[in-house]
Amino acid sequence: MQRFARLASAGEERIPVLYFTPFSRTRLDELEETDEKTSKRNVSLHLFQGMKRIREIHGVPIIAIDWPVNTRGLPRKASSSATAEEKTRIYGELLGLMEHIARKHSGGPDRHPSLRRCKAIREALAKMDAQAATVSARDSEIRFIGVPFQTVAEIIHRPSNMISLVGRDYFFKGKDHKLIALLCLMNSQIRTVENINGNHVMQNANGLRQIPQSVKRRPSVIHYCGFEKRSEPNGGIIVNTDYLFCRTGPTVLDRSQNLVLVWPRVFFHSDNHVANSLRLDLRDTVKGSQDTALAGLILEKVRREKADPADHRYIANTKSSIGFWKETDTIGRICRKFCDLIILNDAVLLGDHWKTTSRANGALDGWLGM
Repeated sequence: MQRFARLASAGEERIPVLYFTPFSRTRLDELEETDEKTSKRNVSLHLFQGMKRIREIHGVPIIAIDWPVNTRGLPRKASSSATAEEKTRIYGELLGLMEHIARKHSGGPDRHPSLRRCKAIREALAKMDAQAATVSARDSEIRFIGVPFQTVAEIIHRPSNMISLVGRDYFFKGKDHKLIALLCLMNSQIRTVENINGNHVMQNANGLRQIPQSVKRRPSVIHYCGFEKRSEPNGGIIVNTDYLFCRTGPTVLDRSQNLVLVWPRVFFHSDNHVANSLRLDLRDTVKGSQDTALAGLILEKVRREKADPADHRYIANTKSSIGFWKETDTIGRICRKFCDLIILNDAVLLGDHWKTTSRANGALDGWLGM
C-alpha cells in the first residue's frame, strides 16, 4: 500500500504502470525474529480495488504482476548464473509485457487509446482482476464512512471523542504502539483551526466557522491514523482511501464525501507543551520507568491479557514516534493535496484545494459556497 500514492500520481499524469510485486509474501521483521517458518501476508484487496479506480477515473492501465516468492516467502531473484528458464519463471510475464508495450505502444498521440484496445493489455488486466478476487478482504485500517459534520465537529471540540468512536478496546489489541496513540488522544486539545487564507484562528474563538460551508454540508470519511509521523505507508493509505471512498472524478474537487484525517501523534505547533511532555513520557517508558502514563496503559494491557510484562515493550522513542508537522515532507504534501481536513493533535488544517491560492486560478469558483 505504501506505493499507492505513486500509482495514483502516474495515473493522474496519464502514465501507464506495470507494478511488479508479490501478491503474498512474508514480512521481513518477522523473518528477522525467527528461523522458523512464518506465515505469508496477502496484499491488501484495497490496493487492487484502488488500482482499478485509477484505471476507471483516468483511463490509464495500471497493471500488477505477481512476483514469485521462495520457500521463505521472499521475492525470488535470479542469480547471474541462473539459466534462461529460471529467469523466465521469475521475470517472464513482466518482461513479456514490457517488450510488447515497447514494440507496439511506445510514443505517438494514439498511445492511450491503443493501450485500452490492446488484447494483451486487456488480458493482463483481466488476470490481475481475477487474482485480486481471490484475495481476502481483511482490512486493518480504521475508517468511518458517511459521517455527518456534527461528528467531525465533536472530534475537533474534544479529540478524545475519537476513542469512543474507535472503541477503547481497539487500543489494547495487537502492538503496543497503539497505546502511544491512545495517550496522545487522551491529552489532545485543538488550539487552532486554519482558514482559507492560511491563517490559524483560536479554536475557542469561532474556530469551526473557519471551515468552508461545502465541507460542512457533505458527509465525510474519517480516516484514523495511529501510526508515527512517516510517509509510508501513511501516504499510500490516505490516497487509496480517497480513491475508494471519496473520489468520483479526476480531481480532488470531484467527491461525494470529504476525506478527514485524524492523526493524534502529530503536532502542528512546535512549542506545544503537551507534545514535549508526551515525548518525555515515551522516553522514560522506553528506558524502563514504571511511573509514566504510558507504562500505566501497558500495565492495563498486561492485566487484560494476563501476559508477561516483559513481552510488552514493542515501542520506540524516535523523533517520529510523536512528531511535528512539516509542509515540505512527502506526507505533508500528500495530506494537503488529498485531504479536506487534517485533524492533528493540536490543530486542524485545510486541504490546499480550499485555500485562496487555489481559488485565485478559478479552480474553485462557484464551488466553495462561501
